[in-house]
Amino acid sequence: MEVSSMQFNSLIVYRKHNLKENWQEGLFDLEEIELNQEVYKNGPVFFSCTDDEHDASIGLFTYYLPINEPVVVREDAEFQYEERIQIDQALTFRQADREANFKAAYEKVKKYAEKENISLSETYYCVMLDVFGEIIIDLYVPLAERSDVS
Repeated sequence: MEVSSMQFNSLIVYRKHNLKENWQEGLFDLEEIELNQEVYKNGPVFFSCTDDEHDASIGLFTYYLPINEPVVVREDAEFQYEERIQIDQALTFRQADREANFKAAYEKVKKYAEKENISLSETYYCVMLDVFGEIIIDLYVPLAERSDVS
C-alpha cells in the first residue's frame, strides 16, 4: 500500500444505484454512452462506490470515462460531463483484483489504515487498467482529512 494521487481530465460521468455484485452493469451502460456520443476514450475507465446507508449490499456507483475532448451534454441526459476529478492523497492498493471482491480489498485497506492510524473516506475508486489484454484493478481510497476530491 502507498499514498498517491489521482487526476483525470475531460470525463463522462454516469451514476447508478445498484447491487454491489452487479457493479459491471454500469460499465456496459458507459460503453453504450461512449458509442452514442462518438467520443474517444483516452484513459482507463474507473468507478467509485459509496455504501448505501440503509442496505450494505447496495452502493451508489459513479462511473468515469476519460475522453479526448470536452463535450456539451443535454440537461436531460442520463450522464454528465466533468472537466476534472482530482484526489490529492489516497491510500492505494495495487492489483486489488487479486482479492475475492472489491469489498474484501476495501476491508484490507481499512485494516491497514487502522493499523497505521490513517483516516479514510467512505468512498473508494476502482481504476481498471488494461495491461496486455488483462484487466488489473487498482483501488484508491481518499484520506479522510485530506479527501480533496474536486
